[in-house]
Amino acid sequence: MAACGMLAINLWLNWELSSARELAEDQQWKAARGFLGRYLMFRPSDAKARILMSHCLISDNSLTIQNVATEALNCLAAIPNSSPQSATARIIEGRVYLLLLLQPARAEQKFQLALQSDSTRIDAHALLWKVYELTRRWHLCDEHFWQIYSHTQTAERANLLRDWYLSEFHPGSAIADLDRKLGILKSDEKPSAAVERRRYEMFIAAEPDSPLGYTCLAQWFHQNGLISKGQEAIKKAEQIAGGSENPFVIATQVAMSFELGEFNEAQEQFRHWPVNDKGFEYWKTKGLIDDQILRDNEQARDAYTHVLSTEFGKSEWMTHHRLAQVLMRMNLRDEAAVMRNHSKELELQMEPNVHQPLREALAQPESIETQERMARFYERIGRQRESSAWRELSQR
Repeated sequence: MAACGMLAINLWLNWELSSARELAEDQQWKAARGFLGRYLMFRPSDAKARILMSHCLISDNSLTIQNVATEALNCLAAIPNSSPQSATARIIEGRVYLLLLLQPARAEQKFQLALQSDSTRIDAHALLWKVYELTRRWHLCDEHFWQIYSHTQTAERANLLRDWYLSEFHPGSAIADLDRKLGILKSDEKPSAAVERRRYEMFIAAEPDSPLGYTCLAQWFHQNGLISKGQEAIKKAEQIAGGSENPFVIATQVAMSFELGEFNEAQEQFRHWPVNDKGFEYWKTKGLIDDQILRDNEQARDAYTHVLSTEFGKSEWMTHHRLAQVLMRMNLRDEAAVMRNHSKELELQMEPNVHQPLREALAQPESIETQERMARFYERIGRQRESSAWRELSQR
């Protein structure tokens, strides 16, 4: 009798799940959730059912954003990182944090967890690229872009390379659609510095316990000549748990302290840099201190050389310029002259009169002429990987 009872329960549960799937396909979200709710009472560890439940919640426009977010996150939290469905669950959680709650720091954590479970998830790479674009950390995009590019069909690569160019050289335009989706940019507005500031203020309001929004805002103030306001923002970032050891916070602090002539404070801030984080920002910040504060030519040359060895650093004209000055102090005049000339060439390539024709040409990214023009541009700034990608398309 007990076996018959279990068989009946299993048949009933399978029917509940099957009915939920059919209702979801018909976009009857509320009814589908009713069947899924009963099913999960008996089979709470079914990760696929939980993912379907989150889909039904997110897709139901009759629910408030806060209710959707709370219920979807609670539902997905029961899926452990050891589950085969972990990557999918973490990506959905990340999308909820980013697109519904405007919390980029939490979203970033979820997308990183997804890649730890499955490094081939292109959707996680694409979403991390967007998070880094939204939060002024373009140097972190490179790894994720090339992962996406390697899995993109040839017919779509010209459009993807265009987006990559805009991401670096016209970031406001690159993420305008996403800003509109997030409610940051109004439908009749164009990207601007004011919109960018609004984005960071909205991130702070949505995620006040993260140093990320404050640091973005501090950089915005610094860039726009409001360094005292930038200091106020970065101090708030530092006071948040983990803020004083956050590389993004430290790099921003050091740059502002240096500009204000607070050299001892800049060095003290840099001492908090995590020992296991030695990427582009680390070497750039270390080079600034070794060069401009300590006047340690050997260390400065080593740090700047590390910066220039990264993909993002190859087109950094200011780093080339500073390295040229270091080489001059070392009496390496020939090397300094080569570096100085290269710095000037790179600086010229950043001028509007160079980029305006490129943007116009990119209205037709599939044109052979456009592809050759882009290949030559990237070649001039020392970015061989992009140059080769554009040229490969033109030769096809």
